Amino acid sequence: MNSPAAAPASSPPLPAYGTGSLGEVVPSILAALGETGLEDVLGLGELSAACLFLVDGLGWDPLARGVPEAPFLSEAASRDRSITTGFPSTTVTSFASLGTGLPPGRHGLVGYTVAVSGYDRPMNVLRWTLTGGGPSVDLRTELPPEEFQPEQTLFERAASHGLRTVTLGDRDHARSGLTRATLRGAVYGPVYSPGDVAAAAGEELRAGTRLVCAYYPGLDFTGHLRGPASDAWALELGHVDRIASDLADRLPAGAAMIVTGDHGMVEVLEEQKIDLA
Repeated sequence: MNSPAAAPASSPPLPAYGTGSLGEVVPSILAALGETGLEDVLGLGELSAACLFLVDGLGWDPLARGVPEAPFLSEAASRDRSITTGFPSTTVTSFASLGTGLPPGRHGLVGYTVAVSGYDRPMNVLRWTLTGGGPSVDLRTELPPEEFQPEQTLFERAASHGLRTVTLGDRDHARSGLTRATLRGAVYGPVYSPGDVAAAAGEELRAGTRLVCAYYPGLDFTGHLRGPASDAWALELGHVDRIASDLADRLPAGAAMIVTGDHGMVEVLEEQKIDLA
């Protein structure tokens, strides 16, 4: 299991670009599947197939401490290694590093919102819209994701070599700007519930798909809504644990499951908050 570290705010780890960051995850998996020209930096070894379980908001620290609601993942954390997210540690930037194998300065998706030349409002890259003090304007036509992030994705590279990859996620994300910018080249499959994530991934692997990337957003949503120190977050982590266990049970012989988050979460106390407004 590989999951970005979520260290205390006072001592964040430096991104381990090139040796143990999100940018090394998919290249290592593809190398382990036999793709030439890529290095298995994470030491996964030879694999016949792989499932990358990407849990939004899953940091390393809670699992390393041993969370009673997540026995399966906590046990895996006790014997596996952590990796770091990049900077900034936000979904947009992390997805781009996962999809391209590049650090943020190379792929250019360097924030949740960014200033874009020619527009008087910032762009929300997660939604690919103009945001802030006005109507939400869809920018997928004016700023095509394939041009805004022109670097070849690892899934495009795999497809050009005849390797079919599948990504599983919410049906509304199938043609989103972020999906097109970071995951293009993979076949997108919609999933509708926690059980559907595990079932669909297992079906794809048993059908011969060699790399399945399954995405689950519920932990991050709960953390933003209730806080990562809340009972709700811990219980949601328990649901993530069950999905991971179910995925592991459905792996064919010679396959592996790699678990990672796009970033971790830390609790910020009221007295630590600064209202920039």
